[in-house]
Amino acid sequence: VGFLVLAVCTIIAYFRAVVSSPGRPDELPITVRNKPSGPGRAMNRCYQCAEIKPVRSHHCSECEKCTMRMDHHCPWINNCVGFKNHKFFVNTLFYGTLAQLYSLGTVAYYMWERVHKPDLRDWDYFYCVAIGVESLSVIGTVSLLAMHTGLLWMNRTTLEQFRLGTGDKYDIGVLRNFQQVMGANPAVWCLP
Repeated sequence: VGFLVLAVCTIIAYFRAVVSSPGRPDELPITVRNKPSGPGRAMNRCYQCAEIKPVRSHHCSECEKCTMRMDHHCPWINNCVGFKNHKFFVNTLFYGTLAQLYSLGTVAYYMWERVHKPDLRDWDYFYCVAIGVESLSVIGTVSLLAMHTGLLWMNRTTLEQFRLGTGDKYDIGVLRNFQQVMGANPAVWCLP
């Protein structure tokens, strides 16, 4: 039952990350899009698509559109990770990692029990291979989850971390950093 709950949460979060808009500037109300960014100044515009470009927006070369608070374009969800779907992406990593750890633990426990029995069956060798492959997969998802949790901790996007080197420019404290992506109420952060 535990694995099933984790798998369903992973699928729901994944589905929402795929189908949700990452947050495009053209989705802003017209009054915001036409508002100057300062006295006597016009809002910055993207050189590629000529759309308004709020702070922390980037033009995605894959989608050919600008995305607000763009983290990266993810080939696994075939979508940009941005202002509106970043929570679902993080939840996908979180639940996917927990599901993999649960599965790995279950298979490892089964094999631990089998070690003490002299008659190994053909399926037991399959479980050994499964443990090896799943261990590699767990290393990947744990690494991604740790990286994105660290970025949330500092209020940085992947692009800012690896391309721009913005330092702590947007850091407003750990709780508020997480609230910007996951929502104001910590009680619902884990809901896909």
